[in-house]
Amino acid sequence: MSYAGKIRELPAGPGRRAIDEETDRRDEPIYEVLDRDEKVELLAGLGALP
Repeated sequence: MSYAGKIRELPAGPGRRAIDEETDRRDEPIYEVLDRDEKVELLAGLGALP
């Protein structure tokens, strides 16, 4: 199983929350450069994923 698969299987709790928060912190600069329309387009695309 991949590392990402192992993380997805972690139960809710402090460990999983810490990983999610760290991921959000690292990704934040990437999303800051998107303008409003780009953010809407990104979210729409993510919402369309199975």
